[in-house]
Parts: sequence; structure tokens; C-alpha cells
Amino acid sequence: MGTSTRSRLGALALILGLLGCGGAAHPVDVLDACGPTACPDPLPPDDDDGETTGMDPMPASDATDDEPAVPSTGLPCDVLDVLQRECQSCHGEMPKFGAPMPLTSYSDLMVPALSDPSRGVHDVMVDRLLDEASPMPPGGESEMDPADRQVLLDWIDAGAPEDPESSCAAGEVPQDQAGPEHLPCEPDIEFLAGDGSGNGYEVPSVGADDLYVCFAFDNPVEAGTQGTAWAPVVDDERVVHHMVLYKALGPALAPGPYPCSFIDQLAHRFVAVWAPGADNLVMPEEAGLDLDGGSYILQMHYNNSAGHEDVVDRSGIAMCTTDEPRQYRAGSLTLGTFLIGVPPGAEDFPVYGRCGVERTVLWPETVNVALAYPHMHLNGRAISTKVKRFDPSEGGIVEETLLDVPNFDWNFAKGYQEDPPFQIHRGDEIITKCVYDNPHPYPLLFGEQTNAEMCLNFMLVYPIDGILEWNCGVVI
Repeated sequence: MGTSTRSRLGALALILGLLGCGGAAHPVDVLDACGPTACPDPLPPDDDDGETTGMDPMPASDATDDEPAVPSTGLPCDVLDVLQRECQSCHGEMPKFGAPMPLTSYSDLMVPALSDPSRGVHDVMVDRLLDEASPMPPGGESEMDPADRQVLLDWIDAGAPEDPESSCAAGEVPQDQAGPEHLPCEPDIEFLAGDGSGNGYEVPSVGADDLYVCFAFDNPVEAGTQGTAWAPVVDDERVVHHMVLYKALGPALAPGPYPCSFIDQLAHRFVAVWAPGADNLVMPEEAGLDLDGGSYILQMHYNNSAGHEDVVDRSGIAMCTTDEPRQYRAGSLTLGTFLIGVPPGAEDFPVYGRCGVERTVLWPETVNVALAYPHMHLNGRAISTKVKRFDPSEGGIVEETLLDVPNFDWNFAKGYQEDPPFQIHRGDEIITKCVYDNPHPYPLLFGEQTNAEMCLNFMLVYPIDGILEWNCGVVI
């Protein structure tokens, strides 16, 4: 349904409510509109201009039968425009992806904030808009235009005045171009969350604001099958934070659900990932994702901080495959380190993972990176991966940037497609750097839960043949 259509339906519902039609839209019986007495005859037209006599003509309305007047949100139009473009893809009328509240009307911004009920949502917004470490909207590629940020700050600084007369045309809320319907192929396999008996997974209404749940699957394809593209299947947008698909080397566990373990990231191979704002992945024409052998584990991260009681989720990953092998086999390569120890109170504390020349000298002559997915937790502030090599034409060591996320936000973690693929050469040195702030009185160590930390860069690369260690520099 288009944005304009939704606006029209919303306006119609409001008008019917004002007419006393209650919660449902009941047809009006014209014969009974005047009650038990007969309706008066229409007034005769004037002799000269055809206007109805006995009253002044009503002023013309800008609205037409096709486009009814837009009900006011109470927000100034410039403020509403910024919220629609920058915030409402998550904070819409029905919040998505774990967002705890809507930001669609003046009343939405005046209610007490869930994080601090002594303050209004609009007041807490200032903190997040100015938070350099964890801004809202999330930083990185989607960082808000400073001029848009200033529109919101100026309005709040002026006391966040209501504008009950505003009648802004419905703006465009950006929509992710992710999902099976946006793939150039028809998916033929799916890995979906469930209860193990064909039904969806019931996400708890309490204690699920940081919930990791895993689901296991037998390998659904024949030997030699390769993946050509994948997309997220997002069932209940209200609670899905992100999802990761791993390939396990052994047979599948019980279907699940079961609690996830950091072993998934230690011992299994990364296959696919999605988080809000990320796109589908279509493999380069010369490469197919290796799906042979083993089994699969879907890790779902749920955020039900709003306490929805009716969540039965069937989210997951849909994939297109081919039984005609492509020129190169693609697979996963993990960079980073598990040796994390961030002292209490530290700021901008760096941790490094090294994939050295002694390992890459055994790789194929050129390794192409199709996707990079950086992974840290709540205290991660930045992550980068740089490649160093000796270049005779430059007379020394040169450095290229494979990945640079200067404002990492765990709430908006996603994969970064390399188009064209980034090339790593035999004998290169690869350094992954993670930067943390630790406001806690205890050290931050490696761990699965979000109150611990990670420093990983999962990558899809090709050709995978000849790379014997898929964890390069990561100490296990």
C-alpha cells in the first residue's frame, strides 16, 4: 500500500470517528440521516447566480473527493518531514526492528520516555541526536544530514511547540529494498525460525529485549549446489533485530529453538547476515556460494522491549541456488580477534587482529571480497580492516582500506557489499582494528552476550579453494 493511500485511509478513519461511527466504519443510511422527521426540502437557487439562498456559500476546500484533507499530526511540517525521512522507517505508527515507540505525531513525542519516564520522548531525543558514540539515527553510511538534525534541535530548543493547524502532505518514508520480492531470482530454499514442529517461534513478551535464539537445519541441497543470491525473510518486523546464518561442519542439532552459543561464531562458517538497512546479496556472476556438506544454524536476535504478547515469528533467510557450478567457489573468511581486554573506564581503546603474511602467502594469487560484515557489541565504537602490501612501483609499503566504519552502532549492524569486489593479494598483511569505550567498573572481555564484546569481520570471499584456515588471525 502506497504512502498516499495510507494517509487517505487514516484521514477517512478520523472523519468517520468524528461522525460518531465508533471504532468501525459503518455505512451511513441516508434515509435515516434526519431521524424520525422528514428531511427539509433543499433551498431553491437564487435567481441570478444559482447560489443557495439563506446562507453564505462555504469557502472552497483544497481537498477533493480523491484527496481528503490531511489530518494534523500536531507537528510543524519541517519537523515531520525530517522524522519521516530519518526516523519512521523504524519508528512508524507500528514500530519495527525493536524500536520501542512511534515518532509520527506530536503526542508521540510528548509521552514519557521508556528509558527515563521523568522526561518526555522529545527531550531524550536530544541526547541521542547529539550522541557521537551511538547516535540516532545510526551513524555510518546513514548518518543524518546536519541540517536535518538542526531542524529537530531548534524545534525542541524552542519548547517543542505544537502546531495543531499543520496539514502536511504525506512524506515518503524510506523503505529497505530487501526481501525475496526484490531478488532477480526465485528462492528455492529457506531457513526460517520456528518451534521445531512447523509453527513459528513464540517470542516472549518479558525478558526478550536482548534475546538470541538459534535454530538448526539439515542441509537441504544436493552435493555441488551453489548459492547465487539471498534475502531476509522478515516476518514480525516489530521484534526482529538481526539474523545470521552459519554453516556447521557436522550434522544438525535438534531443530530448536535453543540458546545460542559463541561456539557458533568460533567453530562454524558465516554464510549470510541481515540487519535493518541492509540489502539483499546477489553473488557476482563468476562466483557461487559453497553449500556442500554439513548443516545450518540460524541465529535470530530479537528485541521485544515493547512487550508485545502476540509475536509468533517465522523470519529467516531465503536463498536462490544453482546446480551448475560457477567458475569460483565462494565461502567465508573471518578476521579479527577474541583476545579482548578493555580496562575499566577506558575510552577509544584499540584492539587489533592480524592476518599475517605467513598465512596469506599460501592463499590463491588473488582473493575477492564480496561482502564484509563487522561485528562488535554495545561498547564498540569503530571498526576497520586495512590491507598492507609491498608495491615496487611505490617503492615501499602501501595500505588500502577494505572496511571502515568510524561510527559503529550495534543497533544498526549490517553487511557492506564490495562492488566491485575488493582484492586481497597473496602475501598481503590484513589488520582489523576495533575501538571500544568502557564506562563500566569491570574489564570488557570476549563473550556472546551484548554486555561482553567481540571484534570480528566476517567476509564472503572467492575463490575459497586454497584457503585452509577460515579464521585468519583469530585465536581459537
